[in-house]
Amino acid sequence: IARSEALSSRRCANVWVEDRKRLLGSDTTGTVIPNKYVACEIAGLRCAVLPQQGLTNTEVQSVTDAPSMYVRYSQEELDEIAAAGTFIITQDAESGATFIRHQLTTETSGGSLYYEDSVGVNLDNISFLVKDALQGYIGKKNVTGQTLNEIKNDITTILVDSSKTDVSASYGPALNGYENLLVAVHPTLKDRITIYAKLLMPLPLNNIDVTLEGDVDLSL
Repeated sequence: IARSEALSSRRCANVWVEDRKRLLGSDTTGTVIPNKYVACEIAGLRCAVLPQQGLTNTEVQSVTDAPSMYVRYSQEELDEIAAAGTFIITQDAESGATFIRHQLTTETSGGSLYYEDSVGVNLDNISFLVKDALQGYIGKKNVTGQTLNEIKNDITTILVDSSKTDVSASYGPALNGYENLLVAVHPTLKDRITIYAKLLMPLPLNNIDVTLEGDVDLSL
């Protein structure tokens, strides 16, 4: 908890699992795997999926046995550790899969747009798309009405495409939409163009609340 609170950044995940082991070669008792290797696997997983895809409940392969996570710690204690911004790898029972409990960054004070790892990655990816699109204008165009229209069209294309769902993406598009796109000349610095858009970021589905009520069929 102390380490997660000290880091406190949406760009930093504190990956933690206690008593983590894996059978290696002819080993029959399990070799302790340093947390840094587990964190490396998480980094690899993050790079392997699309930016808007969450990692919660994803199974990890670097650890096959983590008994302390279900013997030593209660669900309430794990909730407390996670609430501080800890990216927990856990196991629910012996021989069960080890998996990501919740894809959390260490920034807990800004709400879900900050503590959900995939949201920050998704926003960064769209920012890079915009940056790449604008790179061809600087030093090569003058500030004119035509330039403003061209830039607005490029930004619109990126945001509209990001709001569409790829046929293979069951988890949905990178954006739920966008609002208030503005491309304008800076009011004071006339060699500068300012761009603003509010991006409607999709949140990962982490919980489903179900209520099933049983009753007697009195008509029988």
